[in-house]
This record gives sequence, C-alpha cells and structure tokens, in this order.
Amino acid sequence: MEIVSTRDQRSPILIATFVDGYAAGWRFAVPEVFRDSLDIKLTPTKLGDKTINLYTQGKQFSFNQGAVLYDTRKAYDLEWGEALKHLKLSIQVIEVAPSDYVTSEIIETPSKKVEIQTQKKTKSGLSEPKKEVVDGLQITRQRMDYGKIKFTLFRPTKDKSSVEELEIIECDQEEFVSFLQMGFIISKENKRRDLFKEYLR
Repeated sequence: MEIVSTRDQRSPILIATFVDGYAAGWRFAVPEVFRDSLDIKLTPTKLGDKTINLYTQGKQFSFNQGAVLYDTRKAYDLEWGEALKHLKLSIQVIEVAPSDYVTSEIIETPSKKVEIQTQKKTKSGLSEPKKEVVDGLQITRQRMDYGKIKFTLFRPTKDKSSVEELEIIECDQEEFVSFLQMGFIISKENKRRDLFKEYLR
C-alpha cells in the first residue's frame, strides 16, 4: 500500500489584500492580475451546510516569463513619458521554474502484514475510521520546491527619457514574492540587500 503524505492545506489568510486593484502596502505595485501567480485562488469552502467560493492562499508561486512590475501604480496608469517621472525601479522576469511539490523521500516497510487505520475524505467530511490489513507500506514524503526566477532590474535614466538595466538577479519564487513585498533581496553571500537604497539617485 502506498501513502502519499498530505500537502500543506490552503490557508484563508492571504499574503496580499488588493485595494483599488493593487496589493496594499507592498513595495512594488502588484496588480490584481497577478493573483494566480501569488497562488491566491477561489476555492470551494464548506460553511455549515453550504459550500461557497472563498479566496485561499497556497505556496505554489508561479510568476511567468515576461512579467513586468513597477514600484508605482502610476507606471501602469499614465503615459510612459509621464510615468518615468514617478518610477524608481522596475523589473522584468526573464526566466522561470514555478513552485511545485516534489518527492523528497520514499520510505518502505518490510513486506509483512501491517494493520493500519484509515479514513476517507467525502463530500460531507471524513468517513468513519476503519482498520485495514496491508502487506507492507510505502510512504512518500513531499516538500515544496520554490523553483527559480531570474529577473532584470531597471531604473529610469537621469534625463527620465527611458530606463537602464542595473543587474540580473536570480532567486526562488518565494524570495521573489518577499522582494515584491519589502524591496529586499538576499544575496548569494546571504546578505540582505535593499535595492531601493542601493539604486535610488
């Protein structure tokens, strides 16, 4: 018998609250269109005898290649020439591998009769526990692999006529989400970098 360890449950606590179409309080202006990339999804949720759709939070972050994000919502709303006067930093994603669950370990018990207690998930909840005799067990443990993301960092030129490339940064998808929230990135030397302080003129 094979048992796959349970994955993390989706949480009703969201990492982003969208106000007027953007993640509130984040260092970068992240539009609502990136909900799926942040693994914020409508999920059927049972409340009493009713099932309703609520937004829930997962950990499978998946920003796509080509995504462009700015530190100010004005960059999305204004003409580009005017937006450059307000822009400090922007990023473009150039390479990705999304977050996903991967097998981290497989444990097998010797082939002998083992008595286990099982419960099945049904529409109305969990079934009554029952005992079952199986000939050996294989347990598959899973962990979250946060993939990777490579992005180019830009800032406006001194004359505010265009943007210039500053550097290319690589991190995992979870670190990237943290960067969008706070503006910090952890370097390869394990030092926290405030890219806004480093690159603001």
